[in-house]
Formats: sequence, C-alpha cells, structure tokens
Amino acid sequence: MNLTERLALLGKMDYALSVSYPVALGATATIPTLISATLPSNLVRIAILPHVANTGTIYYAIGGAASVATSQIPAGGENIPVTKTVADTIQLYGQAGDYATVQVFTARS
Repeated sequence: MNLTERLALLGKMDYALSVSYPVALGATATIPTLISATLPSNLVRIAILPHVANTGTIYYAIGGAASVATSQIPAGGENIPVTKTVADTIQLYGQAGDYATVQVFTARS
C-alpha cells in the first residue's frame, strides 16, 4: 500500500488519535489512574502498546482487577473498541519497570 492509499484509508476512519500517554506499571491500576487524567467523553477506542524493552508481560482486565490470570497484551499491542464508561474500568497489570503507551482515540466530528 502506497502513501496515497494509506492517507485515503485514514480519511475513511470514523475515529482519530486524540492523545498518547506513556505509563509506568508496577501494580494493578485503572487507565485513568495511570494517566492521571479523565478520559474524553467521545472516546471510541483504546490502544495499549507494550514497550519493547519490557522484561515482563502486561495484562489487562475490563471491569475487574488485572493479574497474570487475565488477558495478556500481545507484543504488538491491543486495540480495544470501548465507550468511556467501559474504558474507565480497564485495569492494567505489569511488573515494576515495565512500560506501555496508552493511546486514546475519539470519534471524528
């Protein structure tokens, strides 16, 4: 796919990247706690991207405590279509020294 085709595809998407937050893990915490911010009301998607240098695995849970027994985020990341209400309940878990980037996507107006 060339650049023109990629740009055309991006123009057809009904959401856009709003903000990207680097987060440090080390315990179970919700996304709003990790980013020290309120998620936008028109949020439609959250992407969680583990950093390559991590020594451990990052886990997530929706509506409950994240742990090694919950869903593992693959090395390439996890892209989750959610509402703000659901996103507020997502918890991440990772070892101290592990990092991720949380990307927040909002609806295009």
